[in-house]
Amino acid sequence: MAKDKNWWKRGSKKNRFDWEDYTYLVDKGKTNIQIMDRLWDRQGKLRWGDRQGREDDQGKKGIFDKIQRRAQKDWQASTGWDSASGVDDWNFGLWGDKSFGKKDIRAALAGGDGASKYQIGQLYARAEKEGVKIDEWAQNWMKNVPESDWDYGAHGGLGFDMKDIKAMGDDYALEDIIKARDFASENKLTIGEGVAQHITGLQQDKLYEEMKPPGTQKGTRNVSGYNALGIRSPKTEGQDLNTGGITAAFGRKKKPNSSVNALSINPLT
Repeated sequence: MAKDKNWWKRGSKKNRFDWEDYTYLVDKGKTNIQIMDRLWDRQGKLRWGDRQGREDDQGKKGIFDKIQRRAQKDWQASTGWDSASGVDDWNFGLWGDKSFGKKDIRAALAGGDGASKYQIGQLYARAEKEGVKIDEWAQNWMKNVPESDWDYGAHGGLGFDMKDIKAMGDDYALEDIIKARDFASENKLTIGEGVAQHITGLQQDKLYEEMKPPGTQKGTRNVSGYNALGIRSPKTEGQDLNTGGITAAFGRKKKPNSSVNALSINPLT
C-alpha cells in the first residue's frame, strides 16, 4: 500500500480523499476492495457526506459507499462465494458496515457457488471468534443452520478431511464416518484428498470380514471343522486339511491283499 500522504493530495482539498485520489490509485493498480479496506480505517480523511452510510448535500451516496458498491460488483464478477474458501476469505467490511448481518448473509447465499446454511453458521462462528459485531437479524437467522454430530473445522480445515477421520479414531464406526462425509457433501463443505479412498478401503475390509468363511485359514489344520465353502463336515480326530493319507483320515493301516499272497508261487527248492 502507498503511504497515507500519497492517498489524499490530488483533490481540491489536499487533506481529504477525493475522486482524483481514487483515479490515481486505480491507475497504480489498486483494486476497489483494497481502496475500500484502507478507507474503512481512514473515515476522517473523507468529507462528512462521503463517509460510510452518508449522503452528500444533494442526497446522493458519497465516495465511500460508491467505492464499496464497485468493490461488491468486483467480488460478484470474479468468483463470488467459493465453497472451498468462502468462510476464510469473507470480508466483513464489504457489505454494509463492518459487522456481520443481513447483507452479509444474503450476499453469501446468492454469490458464486452460493453458501450453504451450514457455512453461514461457520461465518457466524468466525465473526464471534474475531470479535465482529453481529446484528440481531443475523442472530435470529441462525435457527436455520442445520445441526451436525461432528464439529467441522475443529480439526484441519473447515471441510471434512483425513485429519477429521484421524480425530475420530476408534470411537466412530464406518457408518459414522460415512454420515459425517455425506453431511459435509450435502452442505457444500470441501471433502479432502484421500477421504474417498480411505472410506472405500474400510468398506472393502468390512465386506471381506462379512464374506470370509468361518475358520478359513491358510495352513494345515481346519480347527473349526469347516471346508473351503464354509460348510461344516464331519471328520475324525487327526484329519488335516489337504494333508495326510489313509492312516490320518481313517485311523487304521491298510490291510495286505490276501489274494495276492495266495497267487504267489514259491520258488523251487
